[in-house]
Amino acid sequence: MASSPARPLDHRSRGEHPLRTLGYLLRADRRRLAVAVAVFTVKHSPIWLLPLVTASIIDTVVQHQPITRLWTSTGVILFILLVNYRS
Repeated sequence: MASSPARPLDHRSRGEHPLRTLGYLLRADRRRLAVAVAVFTVKHSPIWLLPLVTASIIDTVVQHQPITRLWTSTGVILFILLVNYRS
């Protein structure tokens, strides 16, 4: 199953696992793909915190906790939205 690096689509994938074939096709771009995944993770990780902060706000209101905790959570949400602002 040898093929030239110049023609990756000529690779035969008979009996191979689909992920193995995908890895073969993306062989030349693995470094750029890894960088893209890292940048995506860093860029979107603040948004993944929004449900946790929202739950903290709900807990603060339901359990009658100090108002400072509510303002702190609100500040965190505003900071996340400010960092991820798109023009």
